[in-house]
Amino acid sequence: MTPLLKQFDLVDTYKVLVAGHGYMACSVLEGLLQLPQVEIIGVFRWANRKQAIPYGLIEGEAELKYLTKANQLWDITCSGINSYAFMEIVKEKKPHCILLASWGEIVKPHMLSLPGVEFINLHPSLLPAHRGGNPYTSVIRAGETQSGVSFHIVDEGIDTGPVLHQVAVPVLENDTGDTLRIRCAVAAKEGIISLIPRLIKAQQVGDTPKMLAVAQERLENTQAASYFPVLSEADARIDWSDSPEAIERQSRALTPWMPLVAMPVFSKFQIKHTLLISRLALKKNTTLAGIESDPGVLLAIDSGKLIISSQKPDTVFVIEAFQFCLDGHLLPKWLSRLVLPWVLQIGTRFS
Repeated sequence: MTPLLKQFDLVDTYKVLVAGHGYMACSVLEGLLQLPQVEIIGVFRWANRKQAIPYGLIEGEAELKYLTKANQLWDITCSGINSYAFMEIVKEKKPHCILLASWGEIVKPHMLSLPGVEFINLHPSLLPAHRGGNPYTSVIRAGETQSGVSFHIVDEGIDTGPVLHQVAVPVLENDTGDTLRIRCAVAAKEGIISLIPRLIKAQQVGDTPKMLAVAQERLENTQAASYFPVLSEADARIDWSDSPEAIERQSRALTPWMPLVAMPVFSKFQIKHTLLISRLALKKNTTLAGIESDPGVLLAIDSGKLIISSQKPDTVFVIEAFQFCLDGHLLPKWLSRLVLPWVLQIGTRFS
């Protein structure tokens, strides 16, 4: 039997509570502020969680705090979105919608079952593809040419609820995870401005948000559902047997979250060396033509740049920005370049 859908009061003002952090939350908040029929009852910033554990990078957090205070919005502080205190806020303020924009907690059933309020999540991919914690990375690593943002109803799964609205975003040839994230945030503002009037209209005629769900065959994305977990150290390790194009995409995809990690292999291992690569480019192998090598071998050092062999003889990696980690101590970039001749020698192989 289909469960009864939530019923919403027929009022002129559509009440929204925003929970999020960084650029995505800024973008949707800016969009909501342009809609006269919307009442923003408060902003629950990730940084305002009591004893908050850092969630990724916090770019855009200062801007979100400024937007909240400049517009005299309630800056909510709670231990979490599933807390008793937050539940009481929802019961008292009665928002029609709680909009999640870059939020790091799974909403639990006792919150999802609250009457009269719908949790709507903003996910930066074209669902059902690339569910999970960092779709910017997985989209670029997959070599895809299109991504986007999806607004969907929150259910007990991870990014599995019915999709209400999508905005496509092209993936450019030189996109990093950061540049794609910024353009997705711009699309999110466009998306919320388009979605909210539809939610208001549905609420005025007594419909529920679920009735606005986009049919599967009409979604922007025709790919099968996929899920990618949050980034881990394993994502940063280079497999030199991969194609050079795949490794270059890996480098761009992980920017700015983590550098690539390469481990020099020595016959006598006296000190633990780790090379952290924050910028990697591909170049045709012309000056080193005729030199055959396994992939992942240091071929030359050119003006402080490392030239490393790839799986393709006619293509090399140019490591332009790097740092050494020696016995667990991260060296500054200037010191990394200074110790370079003593740490690495031509012919050094990386694992």
